Amino acid sequence: MADLHLTTVIYAPIQRVFDLTRCVSLHKRHFEHHNIIPLNGKTSGVLEMRDYTRWEGKLGGKKRQFIMDLSEIDKPNFYRDEMRKDFFDFFLHEHYFREIDNGTIMIDQIKYQLPHGIIGKMINRACAEKYITQYLKERNDLIKTYAEGNNWRAILP
Repeated sequence: MADLHLTTVIYAPIQRVFDLTRCVSLHKRHFEHHNIIPLNGKTSGVLEMRDYTRWEGKLGGKKRQFIMDLSEIDKPNFYRDEMRKDFFDFFLHEHYFREIDNGTIMIDQIKYQLPHGIIGKMINRACAEKYITQYLKERNDLIKTYAEGNNWRAILP
């Protein structure tokens, strides 16, 4: 099992950051660079408890679909999403938020496991961990840009 951790400081109110991280429209903008599109479920707006989105795109040279479920929420401090129907044995993403004087600390903790035992571990070391970490950094930079500027007004209700 792999365990990734990323901490990002965002100079914006906790509720804004919390909502942006659950905003499907913002995820669509990030996924555009990866040629991933929403197919069904919640395809716009802000995800709430038990909402899901089915995404499709080319990953690892192969067309794939995956479902992201929002499985637990404690506004505006925490939520958990889980990936279903994908090439991972499991994928769990926990989002933590802490208010600070001038903004929000956002903590991403991801636990996942690739299939195929030792081969999956080798794939993880060779590329999966780096790809997931880079993806998270790009996503968090986009959230930070929207939260700290005025762009959030165009996508949040």
